[in-house]
Amino acid sequence: MGSKKKHQKGKARSGSASKAGASSHGCGAAKPRAGAAEQTIRQNTTCNELMAAIEGPAPVVDMGGRTIELIKERLTICGRNKTIANCTIKCRASHVYCEPRGGDAAENICFRNVTFEGDGTGIPANMPQPSKEVVSEDGMVVVAGARGVSFEHCTFRHAKAPVDPRGRALAAGLNVFETTVRIDDCRFLNNMGPGLAATGSTTVLVVNDSEIRGNLLSGINATNGACIDVAGSQLSDNGLDGILAADSDVRATETVCSGNRHCGAAVAVTGGGAGGKLVLDRCRMDGNAVAAIMACREGARVAATDVECVMGENRHRCRGELIAGVQCVDGARCTIRGGRIAGFHVGLSARDASSIVASNVDCSGGQFGIMAGAGATVRLERATLRRNVCCGIAADSGATVSAGDCEMHLNGEGVGAHGRGQVRLERCSVSGGCFAGVVADGAGTRIDLEDVEITRYVKSGIEVRDGAQVAMRGGSMTRNKGPGCSAEGRGTVVTLAGVECARNGGANVEVRGGASLTVDGAAIRPESGGG
Repeated sequence: MGSKKKHQKGKARSGSASKAGASSHGCGAAKPRAGAAEQTIRQNTTCNELMAAIEGPAPVVDMGGRTIELIKERLTICGRNKTIANCTIKCRASHVYCEPRGGDAAENICFRNVTFEGDGTGIPANMPQPSKEVVSEDGMVVVAGARGVSFEHCTFRHAKAPVDPRGRALAAGLNVFETTVRIDDCRFLNNMGPGLAATGSTTVLVVNDSEIRGNLLSGINATNGACIDVAGSQLSDNGLDGILAADSDVRATETVCSGNRHCGAAVAVTGGGAGGKLVLDRCRMDGNAVAAIMACREGARVAATDVECVMGENRHRCRGELIAGVQCVDGARCTIRGGRIAGFHVGLSARDASSIVASNVDCSGGQFGIMAGAGATVRLERATLRRNVCCGIAADSGATVSAGDCEMHLNGEGVGAHGRGQVRLERCSVSGGCFAGVVADGAGTRIDLEDVEITRYVKSGIEVRDGAQVAMRGGSMTRNKGPGCSAEGRGTVVTLAGVECARNGGANVEVRGGASLTVDGAAIRPESGGG
C-alpha cells in the first residue's frame, strides 16, 4: 500500500506511489496480532475501507461516524476532488499527511466533520516553559504542497509531543507548508504545541469561525513568511500568544483573544527575518497575561482599528510584571485608529526606539495611560486618557511624546517627563488629578505646551525642577489648589507667553532656588484662593 520509509523532516517527501491516492504506512495494512480485540480488528478494517474509498470513483467518502485508529507511523491522503466526511481518526503518536506522493497529486481535498485525535494532554498544570521550543514539522495533521485543501467542522485535539524541560519539539494540531488551506468552523483544542501552525512564504491560510483553545504554545503560529487571515474566531487559554506572527503577516477581523499566558496577539522579527505585520480589525483582547498586543523588533508592524483591549481577570499574570494594552519594543511600529484600552498597568507602552501612532483611542482605568522610554516615539491625536492612577502621559530616557486635541482627566499626574524625556501638547485639556497637572524633572527634559488648559489639580498646575525646561504659549492654569506654576532649582527654565494663570491656591507663580521665569504677555494675577 505504499513505501514504509519514514518521513524525514524538512526534506522532500519521498516513497513509492500508492495505487490511487492513499498510503497506509502501517495503518491497517498489517494483520492484527493473535488475540487482538475485535474492536481493533474492526477499526483496522475501517482504515482499509477509508483508503479503498479514496481510491474509488465516488467524490464523497462518508465514513458514517466510524473511528479509524492509526497503529504505526502515518496515513498519507492524496488524490483529486475528494470529500472525506464523518469520522474520527485516532492518531495517537502517528500523523495524517495530505500531500502529493510519487505520481499522485493532492488537489481539491475537503475534510468535513472529521475529528483528529492524539494522545496528548494539552497544557500540564504548573509546567515551566522550557529553554527552547521548536514546532515540529510533523504535526498531528500535515498539509504540504497540496492544492485546494479545506477543513469544515473539524476538530484537532490532543496532538502529542514529548515533554522535556530542557527543550522540546512540539506538535501542532495542524501544520501547513507552502500551500493554501481554508478552515471553516473548526476547533483546535489542547494540542501539545500550537493549535495551528503555518510556515513558508507561499503558505496562505484562511480561518473562519473557529475555536483555538488550550494549546501548549500559541493558538496560531505563523513563521517564515506565512500569510494568515482569521475572522470571527476565538483564541483562548493558550500557553503563549493567541496569535503569533513571526516574520509573517496575520490579519484578524472580529476575533477574540482571551486568557492567553503571554499576549493576545503578537508580531515579532527573528534573527534573520525580514519583517512581519499584524493587522487587527474590530478585535477584542481580554485577560492576556503580558500584553493585549505586542510588536517586537525593527521590521515588526501592527495596524489596529477599533480594537478593544481590557485587562480582565488575567489568571496567568506574573506577579510584579507590568501588563500593557499595547507594547511596542526594539524598533517596532504600531498604528492604532480607534478603540478602547482599559485597566492595564500601562495602556500604550513604547521603548527601545520603537514608535506608536494612536488616534481616537481611550486609555483609561490603569496606572499609566501612555509610557514611553529609551528613545521611543509616541504620537497621539484625539485621544482620551482618564482615571489612570499614576500618570496620563509619562516620558523618560530620551523618549518623545506629542499629543494634539487630547483630553487627560482625573489622572494622578496629567503629564510627567523625566530623564531627558520630551513632551509636546497642542490644544489639550489636562484636569482634575491628585498630584500636579504637568511635571518636568531633570536636565535635558523639556515640555512644550500650546493652547493647553490645566485646571483643578490638588498640587500645582505645572511643576518644573532640577534643570528641566517648560515653554507654554497660550492656554491657562486655573483653579489648582497649589500654585499655577512652580519652578525650582538652578538651570530650571520656564517661559510663559499669552497664558492665563489665575484663581490658583497660594501664589499663582512660585520661583525658587535659582530657577528662571520669563513672562511674555501672560495674565498672571496676584490674587490667590482658587481650587
